[in-house]
Parts: sequence; structure tokens; C-alpha cells
Amino acid sequence: MSIEGHEKMARLQRAGGDGEDRLSALPDTTLTRILSDLPTDQSVRTSMLSRRWRRVFAAVPVVDLSNGTTAVGVDLKVGGALLSRDGAAPIRSFRVAGFIDRPSNALIDQWVATAVFAGAETLDLDLTQAGTGHATLPTHQHSLRKTEI
Repeated sequence: MSIEGHEKMARLQRAGGDGEDRLSALPDTTLTRILSDLPTDQSVRTSMLSRRWRRVFAAVPVVDLSNGTTAVGVDLKVGGALLSRDGAAPIRSFRVAGFIDRPSNALIDQWVATAVFAGAETLDLDLTQAGTGHATLPTHQHSLRKTEI
């Protein structure tokens, strides 16, 4: 075990823990369900824990980038979230809210098409063009259970 590993074990033991990682002992399906309840920018952080957690994160059926309030690259965040997913994993819910510098109908169409192709049942886009207070979004006709634009 590395020095960092020994230090971590010592901290856990001092804190009253037995050093056992009980969360990682849960099945992938349970972990995926837990991560589905977190915003994507928080659940992606778990992928740094181990190779197994990368696999678990990639299977989360929710893309939720609706909690951000900064005007920093929602388009990059969405692209990263979609690219980091397992291509065979379904997307049940796709939520994006925030500021977008240069709204591109082609880019937004690509996001929506990716979500719909992956089986999205809920699609929620709330985008604002930085500096104008609104964004013109493309209109989509897809069979979804719930669509909010």
C-alpha cells in the first residue's frame, strides 16, 4: 500500500471508521441510481475514485446540468457530459439550464438528437444567450413523455 493509502487508513481509524469502503461495496445498479439524483457536475467527480466508478458514472441515465448559475460555457459542459457517457447507456432525462455565449441551432439540435436517440423521456432546455436575456432555440418534434423549453 502506498504512503497515501496508509495515511488515509490512519485518518479513517482515528475518525472511528474501520477503513472499509461500504459505498463501493454496493452493486453498480444501486450506485447508478444514487448518482442519478445528483447534478451531473457533481456525479462526474465520482469517476475520479477508481476505474469502477468511471464505469458507474458513464452509465448514469440522467444528464442534469441545470444547477449552474455562471455564464461559463454551458455548451462545453454539455459536450463533455455527453462525450463521457457510455454510448450504449440510455439517457432517461436530459436537463440543461444556463447561459450560452453563441447559441448554435446545429449544436442544440445535436444535443437533443443525442438525448432522443439514447431514449430520453424528459427533455428540459432553459438557455439564455449571454448579454441578451434570451436565446432562440430550434423547435423539435420528438416523442418524449415530457418536454420543457
